[in-house]
Amino acid sequence: MIGHIWSGIYSVMGSSVMESVYCDFTKPIDDAGFQKWIGYANVRQIIARLFLFVQRTSPLIIR
Repeated sequence: MIGHIWSGIYSVMGSSVMESVYCDFTKPIDDAGFQKWIGYANVRQIIARLFLFVQRTSPLIIR
């Protein structure tokens, strides 16, 4: 419903936790086989911060 078109495994928000489901986009949305529950996603809160610094040392050449 949010724009995905490829069948595959997706993480969706369940009642209180993230869940993994397989969505088969070859079937209609109201078909019983459209979404198959796989299990709970192992999501952890990341406390550490990540910093990334990138610097170009040569000119950008676009051909």
